[in-house]
Amino acid sequence: MSSRSRLVLGLGMTLLMVVAGVFGWWLGSSGSDSNTEVSPEIESILDRFDEAWHAGDAVAVASLYTENATYEEPALANIARGRSSIAIRAGLATMYVDFAESERGAVLVGDDVVIAETTWSGMSSVAGRDPDDRTPFETTTVWVHEIEDGLITKSILYYDPYEMFN
Repeated sequence: MSSRSRLVLGLGMTLLMVVAGVFGWWLGSSGSDSNTEVSPEIESILDRFDEAWHAGDAVAVASLYTENATYEEPALANIARGRSSIAIRAGLATMYVDFAESERGAVLVGDDVVIAETTWSGMSSVAGRDPDDRTPFETTTVWVHEIEDGLITKSILYYDPYEMFN
């Protein structure tokens, strides 16, 4: 990896940590009731989301979102708006990644926001490479979901693409 690539990666990870820190501060100090106790409704949404995502069931993933929801993946500069675009994005994600294991870690719940840390492992392939040419990976992800009336209105997925697509 070139020194320029390392610099960009380092700056990107630093920015991610700053954003995560500011977001955590905001949840903790904005008057919002944040905690790690997950209601059965939120637990059900997270479980169904994880199951659908890792099964590659793009339609089931999209069904957990509102019709005009937004999905963002800053690592790939990707934004999907609307349930049908989210279904397409979820389908593309599983074309290049086989998830062997997913383990949910810490979960922080605010008034209308859920932050869930997850460790993923499996096999991945870089876009543009033969999809059958896969290498093992393990990475920690952070999902930020805004939820309203039992559906996701916005998701942001944070991860290190160099750990996943090596």
